[in-house]
Amino acid sequence: MDFTADQLLQYNGADPSKPIYVAIKGRVFDVTTGKSFYGPGGSYVMFAGKDASRALAKMSKNDEDISCSLHGLTEKEIGVLDDWEKKFEAKYPVVGRVVSGVVLLSSNGKNFMHDDLESDLRGCLIIDKDIVNVKDEEDEPNLLQQDSELS
Repeated sequence: MDFTADQLLQYNGADPSKPIYVAIKGRVFDVTTGKSFYGPGGSYVMFAGKDASRALAKMSKNDEDISCSLHGLTEKEIGVLDDWEKKFEAKYPVVGRVVSGVVLLSSNGKNFMHDDLESDLRGCLIIDKDIVNVKDEEDEPNLLQQDSELS
């Protein structure tokens, strides 16, 4: 199932009739079984209904770090995020992905954002259904698809 950031926010634990979702690197996990952590009053409630990639990488609960942006993270922080992702994969089912209109991939398959994009999108893993893979001789990030809304 595909979620926009606004749709994902509806699964923040505020409505007890809905599951609780947290996204990491654009993948949405159903963390309802961990509602004591991610639900109201839980230690990680601030991540519920959001992509918490940056915050998890930085081991932070600060609002400004709760973002999908990986821009400027160190290799160590990326490693921490990868560890969190593995823990989530082992414990919680993936129920979807966060989508938007921009995708960037380098020729080695890593995800990047182009520096010319708006700063609130920079570094986010954003997936579009109509991906065209463009390779670059120097393995630099390439803008693959951009929605007309962002042009």
